[in-house]
Amino acid sequence: MRNDNGKLAPAASETTVSPEVLGMLGVGDVAYIRPHSVEGRTVHLIFSANGEQIGGYDNRDVAFAACRQNDLEPLSVH
Repeated sequence: MRNDNGKLAPAASETTVSPEVLGMLGVGDVAYIRPHSVEGRTVHLIFSANGEQIGGYDNRDVAFAACRQNDLEPLSVH
């Protein structure tokens, strides 16, 4: 809906989401995989949607496969 100035008007039932609730979105559904250097080699750490580290592998493809085997949708974080 547009106001008299032709700009989009805010929705009538606008809702504010707290950072805590926003952080819980995707928990149990999504995993984030991020490369990390450990003693000169790259490992691929797996994090839950709330930021908790839940695993890590030497191989990126194996990290993605582990997520899928546990019914998580893996996403890359750079």
